[in-house]
Amino acid sequence: MTPEDRLRQFKAELASFQKTPGYVLERCIHSVEIVRHTCAENTVELKSALLAFQQPAMFPLMDPDNRSKLEQFLLLVTRRLYNHLATAASSVEHLRRTFQGMGSALMLCSQRLASELDIFASSKHSS
Repeated sequence: MTPEDRLRQFKAELASFQKTPGYVLERCIHSVEIVRHTCAENTVELKSALLAFQQPAMFPLMDPDNRSKLEQFLLLVTRRLYNHLATAASSVEHLRRTFQGMGSALMLCSQRLASELDIFASSKHSS
């Protein structure tokens, strides 16, 4: 078998594997983990910016002479709030699409598991 044939065979096996219910579920779970992590990070960034505003070191920003610095800070808070809300909104749609594919994969996995359990129960392991 030539290296090209082995590569072609490997790609075919990989494509077949990627269609299995277990692989589909793993990718769905991975997507959920990424969404959760992104939302958590954006929440932490927004919260830290808002908490920073309460610190005594920020009081000089209230001085009219520091208006440009205050505006820069408020732009930072606004951007972090936007990131937080945009992530939440897009996460809803992303998870909706993810879970649509997950339902059929879960059904196939549960059918396969039930089949394997039936085979096991009917084998010499049954009492």
